Amino acid sequence: MERLATEGGSHIAMFAMRPDGQERIDKGCTELRGVMMNAKRKVEIFAAGCPVCDEAVELVRRIACPSCEVEVLDMHEPAVAERAKALGVETVPAIAVDGKLAGCCVGRGVNEATLKAAGVGQST
Repeated sequence: MERLATEGGSHIAMFAMRPDGQERIDKGCTELRGVMMNAKRKVEIFAAGCPVCDEAVELVRRIACPSCEVEVLDMHEPAVAERAKALGVETVPAIAVDGKLAGCCVGRGVNEATLKAAGVGQST
């Protein structure tokens, strides 16, 4: 049986149960503790300045903890748009946490098959 120890919402150690029932800390966790205590979670918000984007920024800032490093990125800037595309961003607002799109932001976007299924391009 294994469990994670946490401090301030960050994982600081992995514990495992020995055959005699005693807990042992996995090798390297002493070093891990120092690293994790200083680790920040990088939260990138890809936005275009619209009211919906502004609401997303407010939401993330409201729920972010001290371990979160929140950055609002302007999709009008070519370098930001390129990074967003590399992450798979299809619509804004979109949020990436530690370089990975949040589940709520994956697979959303304009899709031809979905539009046709809704009746776009079909005579009435």
